[in-house]
Amino acid sequence: MANRTVYPEWVLSQKGKGQTVKKVGNNYYLYKHSSKRVPGKKNPIPNDTFLGVITPDGIEYGTKAKVDTRSITVREYGFSYAMLKICPESWKAVQGKAHEEKLRTIIKSRSKNTYLDDNSKPIKSPAELGVQLGGLTSSLQRHLVDAYGLKLDDLQVLDTIYLIQMDEKSFISNISDAQQQILDRIQLKLEVP
Repeated sequence: MANRTVYPEWVLSQKGKGQTVKKVGNNYYLYKHSSKRVPGKKNPIPNDTFLGVITPDGIEYGTKAKVDTRSITVREYGFSYAMLKICPESWKAVQGKAHEEKLRTIIKSRSKNTYLDDNSKPIKSPAELGVQLGGLTSSLQRHLVDAYGLKLDDLQVLDTIYLIQMDEKSFISNISDAQQQILDRIQLKLEVP
């Protein structure tokens, strides 16, 4: 026997013919219910259209659930994370103890909205590190080609994979087939920090 949601009478009194109610959290939403036949499918596919929010005072038509967008941040993640994880050991050895700061500087030059650029550990400029960005980037590129057969531009396709942080939760955006092919090639699985 299927579990059925039991709705309060004040909710059901707002529901009309051809309409359905859905409960999400503590809120009740009213939808126009219809369905359509799809060739090759045994049963019709439901197609519900949002109408409004049901309150004890009536229906608030067109009102959608409100989300406080001030608590949402979206930062570039795929390229930055990949560069940190696959940076060749040979390049790190050449750069010495400051290799991480230099790598972060290269990442920042290619990803203005990187998740690495936060107030807790600001990314230094090439001048602060006493290096030329072009030479540093060329050196890294040579090591990447030797290690993976990939250039920085090949990895740049990953820069549209985003880290979405909302309140205390973090998510990674969708990954396209082309992006997944690059991740598979470098044997990297993106993980939420």
